Amino acid sequence: DAFCTLDLVLKIAAEKGVRVLLPLVDNWRWWGGTERYEAFRGKPAGAFWPDEQEVTDFERTIEFVVNRRNTLTGVRYRDDPAIFGWETGNELDSPAEWTTRIAAYLKRLDPNHLVIDGRSLHGVPEWSLDDPNVDVVTTHHYPNVGNNTAASVREAIAKVAGKKAYFVGEFGFLPIDEAERILDAVIDNGVSGAMYWSLRFHRREGGFYW
Repeated sequence: DAFCTLDLVLKIAAEKGVRVLLPLVDNWRWWGGTERYEAFRGKPAGAFWPDEQEVTDFERTIEFVVNRRNTLTGVRYRDDPAIFGWETGNELDSPAEWTTRIAAYLKRLDPNHLVIDGRSLHGVPEWSLDDPNVDVVTTHHYPNVGNNTAASVREAIAKVAGKKAYFVGEFGFLPIDEAERILDAVIDNGVSGAMYWSLRFHRREGGFYW
């Protein structure tokens, strides 16, 4: 049922000219996360990255998703232009060896789409700038990480130095004037884009979800 819903998302995205970025796993438990893979095999915390069984399980997930045929359009995900690219995951703590393996695996299965390194809370990974299978790098910026500033964005831009496409994947929970400074840094330096996290709706109890 969940994948049928995603089929519909991609169908509508194609009709509207929107491109969808799909992270393949989350570092955090509220979206299932890497710990669900570990729990399935009875593995300890942290096993997701180095354990061969864990990595193989994740590769099987990737194979299923990339080769899925949309039930509404008949298009395989690997051939669907509505997909902008595959992100290795959201805010991952992945080591270099894991990223290198997963990026290469994605490119073997699907050379048609971009591969985005999802190790986004730790700055720009040097190894991804040198990896031919990683097309795009991204950073996330939040107050609790201590990098929620235009200066941090400019630091990432300097490190990328035009070697890869780069965008600010998430930033938010900050005063409007600082958000403007981050967006100015993005615009003035020709960064590929920035995505604000996030626009929240009213709470029934009053005010907004933040």
